[in-house]
Amino acid sequence: MLVTATIDGVPGTLWLTVAPRTVAVVTVTGPTSTPKEGDTVQLTATARDEFGNVIPDATATWSSSDPNVAVVSTAGLVQTLATGTVAVTATVNGVSGTPVADDFGVAGRQYHRGSAHPLLDDLFGQLSQTICASCRMSG
Repeated sequence: MLVTATIDGVPGTLWLTVAPRTVAVVTVTGPTSTPKEGDTVQLTATARDEFGNVIPDATATWSSSDPNVAVVSTAGLVQTLATGTVAVTATVNGVSGTPVADDFGVAGRQYHRGSAHPLLDDLFGQLSQTICASCRMSG
């Protein structure tokens, strides 16, 4: 781009090259609680330049360190599959970022009687009856 300025009738010109902003850091944000096995979690990647300014329309490429624990879509939607620890990474123009926790754990689901899961409720009911029957027979 050519920039021209005139002072007292004397022009001065300058060729100015405007370069695209370079990604300096990628921050990834998501939930603050530990997701459970089977949950879906939305992560968001934000690319910033060396001055901390957001680079609009920067597209992230997502990856999971362990697809057996969690998979991530091209939009940053994480589906947890199993209990464990996984690093989900967003990369923009070769610069990578992970959630603040770096790796996040996936907790197993805990069930108890009254869990709204009929098969487990039935199992717990049978187990309780068996234990009570054993107590009566040995007592």
